[in-house]
Amino acid sequence: METQKRKSLRKRGKKGKDSKEWTEGRSEKSLSNSINDDTSKVENKETDNRNEDNNYKIEISDKTVESAVEKGLEALGIKRDNAEIEVLNQPGSGLLGLWGNKPAKVCVSAKMSPEEYLINMVKTIAEEIDNNCNVKINVRDDDYYVYIQGKHMGILIGKKGQTLNSFQYLLNVMLRRQFIHFKGKVIVDIENYRERRKMNLEKLALETAERVIKMKREVELEPMSSYERREVHLALKGDLRVTSYSKGEEPQRKVVISPVK
Repeated sequence: METQKRKSLRKRGKKGKDSKEWTEGRSEKSLSNSINDDTSKVENKETDNRNEDNNYKIEISDKTVESAVEKGLEALGIKRDNAEIEVLNQPGSGLLGLWGNKPAKVCVSAKMSPEEYLINMVKTIAEEIDNNCNVKINVRDDDYYVYIQGKHMGILIGKKGQTLNSFQYLLNVMLRRQFIHFKGKVIVDIENYRERRKMNLEKLALETAERVIKMKREVELEPMSSYERREVHLALKGDLRVTSYSKGEEPQRKVVISPVK
């Protein structure tokens, strides 16, 4: 009888030990899985953050590689010649070609940002005139301010800034074609021409306003670009004796200054 009790106690002890080891093993496995899950979440989060920091990089999936690439280009708003494409996964068929089909996955990124593309474009043109010219870009809000200095750059300014305005218009068109989602403006100044022109326009506006008041009749100024017309309107904004408005069609649109009756 006593021998049977000892066997029974040893059996229970072994069973309890096995149960404890199984529980501890399960607990360790559960903890390990939990850590792996958390690590996976952190890694995924870091990947997402890297993608958010780069506005011109995206990973995208679709039925075929080509359709995934097209979706990526459309999402970024860039042209294919400015894109780097990496195929992450080729499409694959699932079981019996019916279940579990794997889509294609690609990473599409821009070779150059809008700022890099713009400065490269400006340098290419400006260096044809002066190989030692200096080109600088300042970004304010969504607008790009381009400053160019160098010898013989007056060629790019032209008569009354007409060539400069055309050059600026061309840069805006080319940048928007390469980056469809670009909503800002490109403003170009060469050898501080725009600042000097602004001062001259302010002087012209104030002197013309005095003439208008003296003669008591409106005066038309020469045709100007929208940028120059705006400077004239701003110069006269605080003068309650006169009013100004624009009339005509581009490129002959001009400012008219009238006395207030």
